[in-house]
Amino acid sequence: MFKKVGGLLGAALISLSALGSAEATGFTGAPVGSTVTAVNTTALSSGSFAQCTGHTWNGPVTVDNGPGAGGSIAIQASVFSGCTYLGSPMVVAPVGLPWTLTLNGSGGGTLTYGYQRAFPGVSCNFVGTVGATFNNATGILAVSGSVTRVSGGFPCAASETVSVSWRLRGVTGANLAL
Repeated sequence: MFKKVGGLLGAALISLSALGSAEATGFTGAPVGSTVTAVNTTALSSGSFAQCTGHTWNGPVTVDNGPGAGGSIAIQASVFSGCTYLGSPMVVAPVGLPWTLTLNGSGGGTLTYGYQRAFPGVSCNFVGTVGATFNNATGILAVSGSVTRVSGGFPCAASETVSVSWRLRGVTGANLAL
């Protein structure tokens, strides 16, 4: 009888510790090594005349700072779509992958980011680290900041302001939370 009860208690403790460890992560719903996906909720605006209506990315959680304390994600893949410059189609591609998203427990952080804009006769690369704000209640990550042109020339500016928001989802497809 004691062996049976002891075995049941041991199994229950193992189950409870597994549940507790799933909750004890910097990103609820995405432990280290699991993939986070992001789908834009606003159009990507880069500079005064360029925008992309679609921008998705994904990558694994690489750093876990503990419960509610944030961490880092290595963005390994990114796709831009519906991109225009002054209303004409253009191609936008990621530069410098993997990008790094780092968030602290209060939802502030940074995103290291880069992209290439190409349209007839012109190709320009932009890179930089922009500010990031994560809304824990909605799972929305908003970034905004200046990126610097590292190659190309006119008509691309020496720098431009980037602004976009994404909804972050963890391994189950639920909104990510800190």
